[in-house]
Amino acid sequence: MGWLLTLFGAYLHQDWKEIYGDAWTAVSDFRSVEPADYVARAADQVRRILEADHDEAQLDAITGKLGSYYYPPGSGWTYRGWLTELEKLLRSAA
Repeated sequence: MGWLLTLFGAYLHQDWKEIYGDAWTAVSDFRSVEPADYVARAADQVRRILEADHDEAQLDAITGKLGSYYYPPGSGWTYRGWLTELEKLLRSAA
C-alpha cells in the first residue's frame, strides 16, 4: 500500500487542514506532484480496499493505519463514499 501511504501520510497527515484547507485540495496536490503511475497505483489500491467490502469501522482503521488524519464523516461522507470518490478523482488524473 505504498502509494496510499504516500497520499495519506504525506498529504492527509495531521496538519493537512492547515496546509490545504480541504482534503480534495490535498488529493489534487498529490495528483499534480506525484508521477502518473503512482497516482494510478494509488487508485488501484483504493479499489482493492473497496472490493474487500469492509464496514465503516474497518475502513476508518485501514485509512488510519495508512496515515490519514482526514475524517470523512466530519465532512458529511461515509468512508466508503469518500474512498469511492477518491478513486474516481485519482483515476481522472491518469
